[in-house]
Amino acid sequence: MPDFASVRKAWEETRDGWQRVLETDDVARVIHYRNISGQEFSDPVWRVMAHLVDHSAQYRGILISAFRLLGRKPPSSGVVLYTRSVS
Repeated sequence: MPDFASVRKAWEETRDGWQRVLETDDVARVIHYRNISGQEFSDPVWRVMAHLVDHSAQYRGILISAFRLLGRKPPSSGVVLYTRSVS
């Protein structure tokens, strides 16, 4: 993405899409998709959402470890801190 405005627009579109899914109680709907290797999958929306949470926690841990290996203090992270900061 060429700039921050593009990142923000993509985030807002993604956020709005997930919000529509939750508002319509559409979590049992099965979606069909391909991973980056081209493998095809079919999963209910709730499983994909759970994977996103799990995956983000994994990468947050990797980033925190990298900061510590570099002798830096990692920033605080997590849903509770984020929701406090935006409300």
